[in-house]
Amino acid sequence: MSAIRLREFGRAIAFLPEDRTTWKRWTELLGNEIDSAATFIAKKGTARALSLSDAAGVETRYRIVAHTKTDLVGVDDETGERISLTFDEAQLHAVDWSRVVSALKAGLNLSGPHRAIPDFVLTWELGRCALTDEVSAPIYLVAAPRDRLAAMLDRLAATGLERAVVLVGDAAAVNPEACARLSGREIFVTGIADKIAVDDQRRLVGIAGPESVIGDLRALLGLAPLARPDFQMVRSGARWDVVFRNQDVSVGESGGMGAIAQLLEKPNEPIPATTIQAAIHRVERRLLAGSKGPKNDRETRDAIRVRVKELFERMQRIEKDHQDYDRDEAEFDRLTEGMKDGDGLGGADVQLTVAAAAGRAVGNAINRAIETISKEGQPGAELAVYLKDTLKGRTGQNPCYRPADPAPIWVIAM
Repeated sequence: MSAIRLREFGRAIAFLPEDRTTWKRWTELLGNEIDSAATFIAKKGTARALSLSDAAGVETRYRIVAHTKTDLVGVDDETGERISLTFDEAQLHAVDWSRVVSALKAGLNLSGPHRAIPDFVLTWELGRCALTDEVSAPIYLVAAPRDRLAAMLDRLAATGLERAVVLVGDAAAVNPEACARLSGREIFVTGIADKIAVDDQRRLVGIAGPESVIGDLRALLGLAPLARPDFQMVRSGARWDVVFRNQDVSVGESGGMGAIAQLLEKPNEPIPATTIQAAIHRVERRLLAGSKGPKNDRETRDAIRVRVKELFERMQRIEKDHQDYDRDEAEFDRLTEGMKDGDGLGGADVQLTVAAAAGRAVGNAINRAIETISKEGQPGAELAVYLKDTLKGRTGQNPCYRPADPAPIWVIAM
């Protein structure tokens, strides 16, 4: 599971939960998070008027006139001046709360139905979170405007609610007096901005480990906090945070780190390099592995060609500096090369050829990652030596993590 924190998104929904603003403004608010948060933001029509500033900072209000579906014009009613506008400047967007609620319920693995609470502004009962086999707690989401947030929280407490956790966009938006009143009833507030991330399935999940939402909920409800693991790999945005023998190592994101995480998660279990490669690049393994014979069967060839066409068209649409371009290009190159082999050129055994190529690619990525780890001080050097000793057959078709007995238990969050 790859998880990316949405700090700016959490802060944005805390300060302007009902605000309908332009896509350009959302992009300014969220910065690099915009692609990850876009799934939770929906179109809400086109603005009727916009106030725009010129180079000198003078603000002019323009009434928007749509000539065609793709042609927007702003008109200054006082002077008659007309300017051209883009949909990014004039198309309004707002948080789609139904998507946020569904993503939180699925990502936090909550039981029971979710529902909007009648007569409460932007407030939902999300379900119950199992903290232990015997203990669970109700979880709520309150996304009322900041000036009404404390009042909504007090109203929620007045319903008789006790021993619960309330999620808000940003816990810093709740004043200390409100938090004190709530904690007296064992109602605890935690912020999406600090404790929630979005995973590959667009679920809003807790960050794994003792700093996770579940860890926080346990501590808030008087349960023993989760112990810090001696062995842990957690992907956090563009970095991997590793705990090795209770020492911290932080390394930049790479396919090699993802491959290492998959191997550490399954000690003494050989994993096909094609499986590792498919997981890293988020594609179906069958598109990498080919058939079991000397030539790809027609169905596999057709599926690969369709995927190659999709990638080619997508690469033409997006810019080279787009975050997905390099990944798409790597997959495109790999599939086109595999397609040549899969058509039987040279009589090569497709399964062997593709598996061997995947082994070399995965092994080389792992070796590069280990080299990077070795440069992260003494803890990194020790971890690098350990990985070299225990990751067997790194450039082979079925690499394997073979630790000494007893095998350490790695906590992995991808």
